[in-house]
Amino acid sequence: MGKSIEITRTTYKLENMCNAILAWSLAFMITAWISISFGSSSTTTLFQIDAAGQNQGSTTSVLINNNNNTITKANTANNNLINEAIALLISGKYNEAISLFDKVLAVDPNDANTLTNKGNALDTLGMHQEAIQYYDRALAIEPNDVVALEDKGSVLDLLGKYNESIIYYDKALTLDPRNVDVLYNKGVALGKLGEYAQAIQYYDQALAVEPNYTGALVGKGFALHQLGSNDQAIQYYDKALAIEPRNVDTLTNMGVSLVALHKYNGAIKYYDKALAIEPTLRNAIVGKHISLQALKNQTQIK
Repeated sequence: MGKSIEITRTTYKLENMCNAILAWSLAFMITAWISISFGSSSTTTLFQIDAAGQNQGSTTSVLINNNNNTITKANTANNNLINEAIALLISGKYNEAISLFDKVLAVDPNDANTLTNKGNALDTLGMHQEAIQYYDRALAIEPNDVVALEDKGSVLDLLGKYNESIIYYDKALTLDPRNVDVLYNKGVALGKLGEYAQAIQYYDQALAVEPNYTGALVGKGFALHQLGSNDQAIQYYDKALAIEPRNVDTLTNMGVSLVALHKYNGAIKYYDKALAIEPTLRNAIVGKHISLQALKNQTQIK
């Protein structure tokens, strides 16, 4: 298999898990796993193509007719189907894309990239178990396919199987130790297991390769928050916001760390920024309410 290129989702992928907030006298809890959109970097591939711009396994074959010694080129329709399927994926028409991938696989059932791509389409539709079946088929053909390894790890993560997901991330990192998406994903999985110090190590490795990797910046900020280092967490949220100033989850997490430092006015400022972008964002609404209540309590104490 030739070198593959990931074309990634530009929508939020990684789990949006800012679920509740905890601070000061109101005893609120935060388990804020951040959903981040970071341009060309993401946690899973939408589809992959080879370096020449065509899906691997889809090259035109040459058939030799021994009866008349003529050479006949096989139907090139598969390439057209792949291109059409990719266009459908980009436009969010996942079921239609899957139908075309099925046609490709009917001709070439061992096209590992198309198997992975169908798995990604199924994953996007929430059909995670079915997606795993296609990743497994792809890996049976190409066991060292970093993209398929990463994508299977990502789906296992979505299913809450964090230790299993790490196994696949480790396999991918053995093959590609500087893959920032896999490094980031492993950091996320470790964080979900409560291993925040270890998670920071992988975020740092990702940032050493790509210093402006927003996901790793915010992930490290959250891990630092969980370890009680809120001043440091704020520094990383600031770096992330300098790149993506309208990321509502980063804005909300900034508010959380400021609340933990009892800087309620500062927290309200960031919650307001998030709400100006997304007025119904529950975590920002709750965080702002808690901050206002804390300020009121402080005034009453004085």
